[in-house]
Amino acid sequence: MKRSAVIILISFLLAGCAAGKSSHAQTPAEAAPEVTAISTENSGALEFTDDYPYDIAEDRKSYDGHVDFTVGDKMYSAQINDWYINFPDYAGAVVEIEGFFLQFDRYLYVGRKGPSCPYCIGGYVDFEFATDSDVSEFESGKTWIKVIGYLREGTMNGGKTSKPFYYIEAMSVEVCPEGLAVVDS
Repeated sequence: MKRSAVIILISFLLAGCAAGKSSHAQTPAEAAPEVTAISTENSGALEFTDDYPYDIAEDRKSYDGHVDFTVGDKMYSAQINDWYINFPDYAGAVVEIEGFFLQFDRYLYVGRKGPSCPYCIGGYVDFEFATDSDVSEFESGKTWIKVIGYLREGTMNGGKTSKPFYYIEAMSVEVCPEGLAVVDS
């Protein structure tokens, strides 16, 4: 019994930190264009581009409404942490998740308040999503949303390096009343 509690606690804490370790910038601002310049003291400006290689509009045409994983209130952060750690096991799966709409720089996330650590930004356990829907009326940290979409891998390219990042390719993003999250059975 003690071991289960320790494993759950460790998973919960790691999930909170996973969001802060994203290679994407996490500073609140308005959405930016697809390419941004990040300046560094020694090397001048480096151009970073994010490659979201899937076509949301095209994929939506063939989406049949099936959901493989619904993230509910129980084990919320553990499930998100598992996506980060074991992404190949989930790649291409359709997920449904509810939480606050979060916007950090040009990046969009769905998440909930969770454990905090020195590496976490804003105290949220979150997962990035990409959408072609209009989210301009959503308030970061205030609008409760439901995102349904495919788990995908993108690439952040900058200089001589390229790194993968994971996100949800949203087939739908809808505003929901806060607190009506799906409960695991």
